[in-house]
Amino acid sequence: MEENRISLHRFFKNGKLRKGCDVTMGFDEFVVELFDDFDGKGLQEARRPSKRPYNVSSASFSTRTFQDLLPAIALFLEEARRLAPKR
Repeated sequence: MEENRISLHRFFKNGKLRKGCDVTMGFDEFVVELFDDFDGKGLQEARRPSKRPYNVSSASFSTRTFQDLLPAIALFLEEARRLAPKR
């Protein structure tokens, strides 16, 4: 588990936890861009603050980013409910 990320996982029938997550939500404070301007220094890294730092991803949709925390939480919980086992 990472410090700025939360994820939900299913279990196998034998009770063991699956390694791959079903839904995850995270916070990425910075956007990291790699570039090479062919000056002999090789790959260089440029970091800047992210305008949309909150993200939610699931197997059923590609990663979605958000500027505010509340919509990210709402989508995370909605997807968690949708993927939850039916009893």
